[in-house]
Amino acid sequence: MDPSGVIQFSFDRYLLPSSVTRQSVGILDPANQPLAPDLSPNVVYDPVARTVTLLRPKTGTWLTPGSPYKVRFVIPENDADPNGIRSIDNAILEPSQKLVFEFFVATNDGGVAAAPAGKIPGEPENIGFCADVLPIFAAKCSAPKCHGSGNQAAMSLILDTSTGVARTAKKRIAQGANTGGVADKAQAPGRVFGVDMPIISVDEGASPPIGDPGNSWLVYKLEMAPSPVTDAGPKTNIQCPSGADAGVQGGQPFNLLAQPARTEPDDFERSALTNLVTGREMPYPVLPAPGAYDEQPLTFQERETIRMWIQRGAHIEECGACTVQ
Repeated sequence: MDPSGVIQFSFDRYLLPSSVTRQSVGILDPANQPLAPDLSPNVVYDPVARTVTLLRPKTGTWLTPGSPYKVRFVIPENDADPNGIRSIDNAILEPSQKLVFEFFVATNDGGVAAAPAGKIPGEPENIGFCADVLPIFAAKCSAPKCHGSGNQAAMSLILDTSTGVARTAKKRIAQGANTGGVADKAQAPGRVFGVDMPIISVDEGASPPIGDPGNSWLVYKLEMAPSPVTDAGPKTNIQCPSGADAGVQGGQPFNLLAQPARTEPDDFERSALTNLVTGREMPYPVLPAPGAYDEQPLTFQERETIRMWIQRGAHIEECGACTVQ
């Protein structure tokens, strides 16, 4: 790999977000020792593509060109062991499978720029709320369906305006996740999946703010719905008073680094989500017959757009009330 490159693994299962840490997956140096804390990689979990990516830290040279390294996955010793990657239902990795992966760092950097914290090569440079995210919410999640402005918004969640998303979704506990001891504010993700999970989880104390899509209820509600299997026709034209371009991702698709990888969960994984995430899939209902674009569930690219927006801090610009043209 290039000295400035990244390492990405794909998984078949949804992972327990709190288990995806440096202690569960780390890099061993040429002496077979863990990297020093200031050189330890940033570990980023993508719950939509179900990938774990190791990024170089913000500072430091990280890996030495011309040297061999290993990536090691840890198996928990018992149920009380906080280390080791687990699935959302607490299953551990199969111990008999390969858990150590060797690689060699090239002596010449191939010109790959170091990725900022939380951003992975292959992702679009910019994800704008008005341009990319709100049009998806407005077309597939809002009036006249469920989460439009008004007194009857489902679960008091409003997704068709900047103010609605900021006040009813960002850093607000999902009503379906009110199962912890303190349900009026977000808690750090723990060993039990979904307890007091925010609809959109963001650490605004970080600089810059960093979101946690793996601890965002909205992401899993969208994941529960099957992806469209037929051509839904042209996308709905959404116009915002801000004049922002409503083209999703500006036409630049999201590309996985780990190939081959499954971009869609199977029925078993959706069943696991159903057992842990209360309520129905979103958007609901999923029509048995092909429908127009705004009657279809979100595509993989649309779900990744929302995931990347959350990952980068879920910044919300004032767009005004977007309307369908």
